[in-house]
Amino acid sequence: MSDPLENRFLRDFICVAEGGSIRGAADWLGVAASVISRNVLDAEIRLGVQLLERNLRGVRLTSAGELVREHALQRQDENTYLFDQLQTLGEGRQQLVRIALGEGFASDLMQNGLKPLYAIHPEFCYSIDLAGTEELQRRVVQGQADIAIAYNPSISEATRSLAVQRHPLCAVVPRGSALAEGARCV
Repeated sequence: MSDPLENRFLRDFICVAEGGSIRGAADWLGVAASVISRNVLDAEIRLGVQLLERNLRGVRLTSAGELVREHALQRQDENTYLFDQLQTLGEGRQQLVRIALGEGFASDLMQNGLKPLYAIHPEFCYSIDLAGTEELQRRVVQGQADIAIAYNPSISEATRSLAVQRHPLCAVVPRGSALAEGARCV
């Protein structure tokens, strides 16, 4: 008998809980909705409790489902921590930090973020990947990125915001444009 709470199921369950829909989670994860539905039903049978209440608009977590979601988030955090720690134990190896960010952050990160961070933590090396906000969040949830830097990310129980900062925005217009008269960055 396999573990009804194996890592892949827990990852899928987080996506179902976050989106309130099996179909939405399936689309997000790139799998068939029937696979996720069957896996949830199998877990419910093996655990002996109902995890989801199904309705016409999607699904809602039961009390047992809330417990499984909390467990899944904790296990995800513990796995990430363990893998990070194991990676640093490798002799002569640097710790890889996978950063996913929106294109607007790339220049500032390269100029102002990584150099001071590297001075403090020379054991880190970085992988940088650019994507849109939804894709950045998906990569963090699926463990394809360690951290994402994004504009206006959606609120999610599968991720946590570590820092929120106002960022100056500037409109770029051609020289001589009437829109440029008296304009300033805010």
